[in-house]
Amino acid sequence: MLTAHGAAVGVVHGGGVGTRRGAWRRRPPSSSQRGGWGGATAFGVITAHSSGVMQHGDGGGIRARQGSRSVYKASSPSSPAASSSSSSAPAKLGAAPGRVAVRKLTAAATSLRLDRAPAAPATERGLSSVSRTMSRLMEKGKTAFIPYITAGDPDMGTTAEALRLLDACGADVIELGVPFSDPYNDGPVIQASAARALAAGATMDGIMSMLAEVTPELSCPVVLFSYLGPIVRRGPANFTAAAKEAGVQGLIVPDLPYLEACSFRSEVIKNNLELVLLTTPTTPPDRMKAITAASGGFVYLVSVNGVTGSRQDVNPRVEHLLQEIKQVTDKAVCVGYGISTPDHVRQIAEWGADGVIIGSAMVRQLGEAASPKQGLKRLEKSLGTVKHLVCVEVGSMAFTTMKASPMSASSSSAPVLRRCVAPPARVAAARRLAAAAASVALEASPVPAAAAAAVERRMSVSQTMSKLKEKGKTAFIPYITAGDPDMGTTAEALRLLDACGADVIELGVPFSDPYADGPVIQASASRALAAGATPEAVLSMLKEVTPELSCPVVLLSYLGPILRRGAANFTAAAKEAGVQGLIVPDLPYVDTCTFRSEAIKSNLELVLLTTPATPGERMKIITEASGGFVYLVSVNGVTGPRPKVNTRVEHLLQDIKLVTDKAVCVGFGISTPDHVRQIAVWGADGVIIGSAMVRQLGEAASPKQGLKRLEEYARRMKDALP
Repeated sequence: MLTAHGAAVGVVHGGGVGTRRGAWRRRPPSSSQRGGWGGATAFGVITAHSSGVMQHGDGGGIRARQGSRSVYKASSPSSPAASSSSSSAPAKLGAAPGRVAVRKLTAAATSLRLDRAPAAPATERGLSSVSRTMSRLMEKGKTAFIPYITAGDPDMGTTAEALRLLDACGADVIELGVPFSDPYNDGPVIQASAARALAAGATMDGIMSMLAEVTPELSCPVVLFSYLGPIVRRGPANFTAAAKEAGVQGLIVPDLPYLEACSFRSEVIKNNLELVLLTTPTTPPDRMKAITAASGGFVYLVSVNGVTGSRQDVNPRVEHLLQEIKQVTDKAVCVGYGISTPDHVRQIAEWGADGVIIGSAMVRQLGEAASPKQGLKRLEKSLGTVKHLVCVEVGSMAFTTMKASPMSASSSSAPVLRRCVAPPARVAAARRLAAAAASVALEASPVPAAAAAAVERRMSVSQTMSKLKEKGKTAFIPYITAGDPDMGTTAEALRLLDACGADVIELGVPFSDPYADGPVIQASASRALAAGATPEAVLSMLKEVTPELSCPVVLLSYLGPILRRGAANFTAAAKEAGVQGLIVPDLPYVDTCTFRSEAIKSNLELVLLTTPATPGERMKIITEASGGFVYLVSVNGVTGPRPKVNTRVEHLLQDIKLVTDKAVCVGFGISTPDHVRQIAVWGADGVIIGSAMVRQLGEAASPKQGLKRLEEYARRMKDALP
């Protein structure tokens, strides 16, 4: 009997799982240096500025252990760093607190730890320089998703978790801002964020120490955004060396004087960092050419004359500015400032931008929440469940769920017609922008309706379910066993089910002891194993087939095959094969958190199961942690057809929907159109059909006959759904 022990988690929050690891290393503060930095005009975009220093100086960042609690201690007022910074910091921000406790996320918040995706060939990002990341995306016709957050807002521990979360949700590059006492290039949202971070004790050393801990776990590069003051205070050579040691791969210095850019760039290059330069609507053409030639990573096009912050509309001049820049460079051009809604993102991508930078709208989600835990939850929710990704698969930046910012503006998910400015390949890359929307599928120029529908559905499991819920449709989720009757027939069956309208396909890895399954699937697994099916062969077949499918594939595997390969290797291989979700029916309750962290590293969604026997409190934990959808097992027992659907399912669905807005799909024992209609009437978001599907394919006289029977049955079941 399958019990709830096979599908639950220990401690969860906001859909993430994991455990905080290690202490951030202490870094000795460097001596204060002031170099020959002067001048005032930053590429015709920033006005004159006398270099200031970051409030509270660059000292501090000393991490002490007090039992199990992590504490950051700011520099004492008597230290040179503290005294020098105090004199230059605006009084309105107040003095730095003597020591600031980094909020160690409780078990629930700890669970939001999203560890790095392994550097596998299948990952679209992978650890690389900023320019290589952008080049790869341009080759694939995809638009980069570049979120910005402020380091230390609301505290450094939360920033570390936010970086992991953004990476897991599909960020291609992350821009991390160093809080500064006079961020004159930023609007009120980021100004307030910087003030909160400084008041909480953020220092340059603290930021570098945190990054040294976190960047090895990330699959996307981090670009550090810092005003010139903190850099001059530390010394350009020391600053760039420390940034490189901390795992930073790029720098943005918005107030870097134009005449000093060359000297500073040479320091950056010595440490193999890339200096991203900015150009604006008022930058003279000759200077714009020089900036684009010198810029590393990508060219940052500031969309407006003014500070950061949300705008109602995108400056229409951006389209022409993009054209002008692209005439003089083949580097990636990314647009920032004032971007806050899915419509903004779609518009900018349509105009041909290679990346979209979203700052204030992201900062608001994290920094203006009632607590760090809520901020992470809001940020994760705004990002989608990853992802979504796609997260760009924009899936998970998926801003469609944002509620506290302009991102909450609803928008149509209709295809966007792309102008000739954008390469045709970009059209195919519809979900690259994870947030600006699940709705930000950057879809293409006029295409046949069937092809457009296929593009729209090529997304993560959670995105797929969200779109269906928005349309009031019930997901059709068929299950078949890989390798039954042979691997070639399985490949054809996947293509067939996709063509028949499957919204998600569940593919079972054959196992010698499938004790949660009834006689039909047990026999199917035996036939597959006898025919030579192995996990390696299953993944190899999927790698060939998944690029042809418009719906996501969820792999169902018992724990045995996973442990033999190793959880990290299995999840990485599954992701490389194009799998987007996992179901492990016999995963022990106590091991769920650990395994889920491995799944998250590979941007996979782990679907968890709840049954009629699952206690109420555990059911809440399961629904909170489940990725993709919540799998409601309709009966206490094994898989297989039943004459009737368990009437308790109706009440179970109601109970689950009281505690989650995630999709809830029902499986086990569903085999007729009447079953499907009944479960849909009760409010299920999806119906999973297994044994009846397996019988059509595996028990036929020949593979050809099996495929024919499968097609006829799948169409009948699909037609029974609303």
